[in-house]
Amino acid sequence: MATTPNRKKLTHLLVWKALPSQQAYLIWDTKQRGLALRVEPTGYRAYKVIYRHGRRTRWLHLGAADAIGLEDARLMAAEHMLAVAKGNDPAAEKKAERGRGTFEELAARYVEEYAKKKNKSWPQAQKLVARNLLPRLGKLQADKVTRAARAGCWDT
Repeated sequence: MATTPNRKKLTHLLVWKALPSQQAYLIWDTKQRGLALRVEPTGYRAYKVIYRHGRRTRWLHLGAADAIGLEDARLMAAEHMLAVAKGNDPAAEKKAERGRGTFEELAARYVEEYAKKKNKSWPQAQKLVARNLLPRLGKLQADKVTRAARAGCWDT
């Protein structure tokens, strides 16, 4: 049996007075399409943008209600819904952003998947990278490593 959606005009007071129940529930905003307040049984409240991309329902977490104001959440939701209207998938982009990895992870993956199989002198190359590159570039996102970043590696 489907329940009817809980739609209300979200206000600052409503966000803080929403009481937790046995199960998490949503309060949909009538002012901004796709914006919902999720109230957990623990009392945690968070803003979510819920939209459809293709035939799938996608959820995008905006942030905790105590960290983001209602007007900011509405603005963020409007930006994401505009991106969806243009054909983008903000949730997939956010997931891809998290999974990029650092230069250190990329170097380790290169050694395991390629160098050990194709290069007899891979231990020497691995030691050179570990000694010269990883201390300076290891924590950078892999796509941020450029010629300029590498050139700055030896400027000290």
